[in-house]
Amino acid sequence: MTTILLMDILARFRLRNVDMLNKLVEYLHTNDTRQNSINSVAKALNYNYETVEDYLDYLRQVYMFSELRNFNYSLKKQLLSDTKYYAIDTGFVNAVSFSFSQNIGRLYENVVFNELIRRGKTIFFLNEGDRECDFIVKEGNTITRAYQVCYELNEQNMQREVSGLVMACRKFSLKEGYVITESTTRTVIEDGVEIRIIPITGFLLGLTDQA
Repeated sequence: MTTILLMDILARFRLRNVDMLNKLVEYLHTNDTRQNSINSVAKALNYNYETVEDYLDYLRQVYMFSELRNFNYSLKKQLLSDTKYYAIDTGFVNAVSFSFSQNIGRLYENVVFNELIRRGKTIFFLNEGDRECDFIVKEGNTITRAYQVCYELNEQNMQREVSGLVMACRKFSLKEGYVITESTTRTVIEDGVEIRIIPITGFLLGLTDQA
């Protein structure tokens, strides 16, 4: 990764502050999949807003990170909302991020994001109130799919994961939504919405596209 930073970013954009770039990359890898803004990143690292904005743009240009916006019918509100950053190479997340334990659920979310992008999908996340859906897929002017990603569903997270998905499905009149997990396969009905729980291998094999 050092080679990418030095050759593709520092040399290409004629940057001199290697330490600042390294800290920004570490911060983004540690906080990937979480809501952020240029302002929040700048405050967290005590850097200048314009510098962080430029560096983030450079990281996107060399395909180290991709940005995901919070969906809103108003483009202005969408642009002003928080965003999420996803690592193009999930191996960097484990190698660089400052974490005491491997967050498999976060890595799965990153994998699903990259796969949806690989399939050419236009995607957003949806946050309304205290509920969030990881990914919604937009085709033309219509939202056609909703996905939630977690390592496993249990008593502690079932309500949170499913409620966010149901919120998105009802908002866009979707009859079904998907929860992608490590290995669970089952279907439940929640508030009139069919929730299909599938293993990540099934998603990667395209089983949801065949539904």
